[in-house]
Order: sequence, then structure tokens, then C-alpha cells
Amino acid sequence: MKRFILCIAAALLLVPAFAQPKNQPAKIRMEIAQCSFEEDKEFTLFSYKDDDLSYGYYFGLGHCDRIPGSIITFDQITETCLYMGQTLAETKERLEFLLALFNNKVTEGVEMPARRAIGEGLAENALSVIRYEKGLWGDKRLVAEFPYNDHINETYITKRAIKSMLSGLKFYMKLHPNEP
Repeated sequence: MKRFILCIAAALLLVPAFAQPKNQPAKIRMEIAQCSFEEDKEFTLFSYKDDDLSYGYYFGLGHCDRIPGSIITFDQITETCLYMGQTLAETKERLEFLLALFNNKVTEGVEMPARRAIGEGLAENALSVIRYEKGLWGDKRLVAEFPYNDHINETYITKRAIKSMLSGLKFYMKLHPNEP
């Protein structure tokens, strides 16, 4: 019984050591939440620190779904990542803002800072345009347009994906109450 209690106590003492994302090394993604609704579409919420030690949270939208004007989507390497903020509270507000876009039916587009992900690292900053779209079959989604080289990538965000990221973030915030 003593051995069991000591193991539990040791495990509880080690938990705060894992809850230090601000001390994470540069150019490493620390995932907070992840969801996948289709075989090839995966959404992630992660923190990332640059070489200059700037820190932020990002919403990874997976690979490109469509390149307007092109029949074939050949850009399978890059991932669009929306910048969510420097704190968990800002990240939660941005996710709630994205969720509100479904109710407002914004068709003209809202600009959000974004970056392109290649492997584990993030590339240059750019602006992504987020707009509401209703598909042919009545499916509602947000479209994120991200400029890359000489074309624009489009990727789709469903309401279910945003709700899943929001609930994953809330759970993470409960586990790490002292993290800003």
C-alpha cells in the first residue's frame, strides 16, 4: 500500500513539469487538441515558439482542400494555421469568434493572421481570409483562403470541428489553470 501511495505522489509531483509549454524549445509544436472527421482531414490546436522566442497558439486546418481555378489539388505539403493569440483566453475568444461566423453568415470575408506549416515548423506570416459558404448539398462551412506562391489555397472548416477544438481547449484550460 505504501508503494502505491508513493507512486501516486510521485506522479502528481511530475504533472506540473509537463504543464510548462512556455518553456518549450523553439520550432516545436505542442498539441493541445486534435480532431479528425474525415479520413484525410485533421484539425489541431497547438502552441508554437519561434526562434525569436515569440510564442503563440495556432489552429491547424490540415492540408489544402482546393486551389481555385485548378482541377487537381497538388499542394499536399502545406498546412494553413490560423493565429489564435498569445494566451489561452485569446485562443478561446478567437474560436468563439469563428463559431459566431456561422450565425452571421459572413460572405465578404474576415482577415485573420495565418502561417503556413511545413512539417513541424511554421513559415512566414500572411493573412488568411475567412468567409462563410453554403455548399451544394446544404452543408455550411467556413472557407479559409491562404495565399501561397502564385495561387490561393482553400481549406474548409466545419462547425463541428470548431466546437470540438473549443471543447478540447476548455478541457486543457481546466487541466492547466495556471497557464496564461
